[in-house]
Amino acid sequence: MESRLPKEKVREQQKKKLHNFFLQSQSSQIIENICQNLFKNPSFVRSSTIGVTMSMSEEFPTTSIIHEARKLGKQIVIPRTLPRFQMEFVETFPDSILKKTKFGVLEPVEGNIVDKNNIELLIVPGLAFSKDGYRLGYGAGFYDRFLTGFSGKTISLATPVQIFDEPVWQLGIHDVKIQKIIYLK
Repeated sequence: MESRLPKEKVREQQKKKLHNFFLQSQSSQIIENICQNLFKNPSFVRSSTIGVTMSMSEEFPTTSIIHEARKLGKQIVIPRTLPRFQMEFVETFPDSILKKTKFGVLEPVEGNIVDKNNIELLIVPGLAFSKDGYRLGYGAGFYDRFLTGFSGKTISLATPVQIFDEPVWQLGIHDVKIQKIIYLK
């Protein structure tokens, strides 16, 4: 087996690749095509409660996903971070108040907490993904902790610069695989 790079090195590389990707004129069309594939996915179609993060700049944009899900009458839950790298998902509405955290992420200020067992689909963010479901996150482990014992479906959306045939980063014992990665082939 070939040696894999330290996660932090791959994170640095991926942040640069994503920055350059979003500067390209065709990036918005690629994002739109990936979103359209998500909207046709049976897990998205069947799920009535969907967990999704509020994306920051140079992350896969989630605004159109949230808009489409709400248009279809789906319940949207957004993560809120807690101490010790834990998180909970809070039901949100178009008029929900969101506050920027010290990490720059928008989180709901208030709202009903939705039990993880009631989230049917979780759209999991990341910096890099392997075709067989491994994910390289941002380094704090929030999603890997949350996904432990999660019974719903998981999907990640990957731009062309985020998808790898196999992980080039070191895998950890706490890494949780994503069930479906949607990307353009």
